[in-house]
Amino acid sequence: VLEPNAAALRTIDKNAEQLDADIAVTVQYRDAVNPGAPPFPCDLAFFDAPYRSGLNAAALKAMSKDGWFADGAVIVVELGGTEDLDPPEGFEHVNTRRYRSTKIIYLRYIGEARD
Repeated sequence: VLEPNAAALRTIDKNAEQLDADIAVTVQYRDAVNPGAPPFPCDLAFFDAPYRSGLNAAALKAMSKDGWFADGAVIVVELGGTEDLDPPEGFEHVNTRRYRSTKIIYLRYIGEARD
């Protein structure tokens, strides 16, 4: 989990601990738009930037550039129901689901363009 808000970070940490998931969940005080190097590439990522902030595409681009995603990684992006997401290069759209006022977009990381 990358979270730039210290209070939210403490809550996420506490919740993971209470769920006995603290071993499986890595929580870091970072901004997803400027993430830096990852501890390891991930196979599954969830994005939930504030609705209408436009940060999801910027975070996807920055994190892919810094090596956060393994080839074939599944990316789940939560948006407001009226929002759209134009995935950056290196991502393919898999599916879109709507749940009332929420839109969930599933992407796959395919890396750089291949011949």
